[in-house]
Amino acid sequence: MGRRDWQTLLRRGCGKGDSGADICDHLAKMQIDLTDPAFRRYLLHNARAARRELETLVRAAIAEGALRQDVDPQRLARTIEVVVNGSLMTWACYRDGPADAWMRHDLESVLDLHLAAELRPVRSRSRRRRAAPAKRTRATR
Repeated sequence: MGRRDWQTLLRRGCGKGDSGADICDHLAKMQIDLTDPAFRRYLLHNARAARRELETLVRAAIAEGALRQDVDPQRLARTIEVVVNGSLMTWACYRDGPADAWMRHDLESVLDLHLAAELRPVRSRSRRRRAAPAKRTRATR
């Protein structure tokens, strides 16, 4: 697996985009998964399998030198899982642009912190998704 391959695989986990209606449908189904013990067993099995796969990808990226050697694979895998899931829920509130672009931005923000030095992107402030609020001066109050 090449250095960029693992990033592509991780980013694919963001999906191709969902609509607000899709998110509502997912949440309705998740309510059943969380409350029915038989469904919850499958939910937990799938969640654990996904986390193990993320850990495998992180370990491979560390071994290849794409990620820093001091990265804790279990911790980063959990962080990736939380960021992707939380990002999707946040997008559902704001619905600012496509869901996959929103989640990729958030995932890249986390992954960039763990990249090996030679792979870290140099980004200008203008590439941020949202501009910082303008500073208020006495003239604009």
